[in-house]
Amino acid sequence: PRCAESICQLVQEGCSEKTDSVYTDVLTSIGAAVLPHVIPLLDGEDGRGLSIAVLARIQHADAARALLGALHRADHGAKRVLVRAIAQHTDPAAAESILALALEDEDKGIRIIALRSLNRERHRSGQGRLLQRVQSSTLRIASEEEKDLLFDALGRVSDGDVVPYLKGLLKVGLLRRSRPQQWRRAAKSLARVATADAIAALERGSASRNDDLALICAESLREAGNRRR
Repeated sequence: PRCAESICQLVQEGCSEKTDSVYTDVLTSIGAAVLPHVIPLLDGEDGRGLSIAVLARIQHADAARALLGALHRADHGAKRVLVRAIAQHTDPAAAESILALALEDEDKGIRIIALRSLNRERHRSGQGRLLQRVQSSTLRIASEEEKDLLFDALGRVSDGDVVPYLKGLLKVGLLRRSRPQQWRRAAKSLARVATADAIAALERGSASRNDDLALICAESLREAGNRRR
């Protein structure tokens, strides 16, 4: 702890990127004992980057809470760094807070960073928030990239509870220009969920009289089969 206090004092006085990297390694190696000294650096210009880097590498609830608190106060530039850092935590409460804050942010870049992070980590607590997002009226104005990432994340973190909603998206009904893309996203999510009900929905879709729907579901069935091998 004394070593950590001395390093943090030096950081506040100004350090180079090279020394920051060394200090990050040293502080991280000490562990949770550095938190009382590192967390206060989040609120200052000097040392904020080092503090974020250290807190992201210390798997401790207090570190996650500190990063989440900083996310509430951060400007857009700092939010991008913070979302990436928080996403490294395995604390489900932290993951849920990432979704609550980042997925509703007005900055598309922040929303996409959060989704990419969720696609790398299987945060089960994110299922409800993602389902709420894909069902919202604002989805229609989202970019194609964001829509793809939303459905990818939903398929990765979800269990069978989302299957009824995804099955509903595979209905032919009245054709609209965007329907094949909707089918494709729903089918990929079902392939990632891969429960018996999800696979059965894809099998029914692959037997559809609509050629586009049948092809999309058949492709997703192959993807699901490849993942289980």
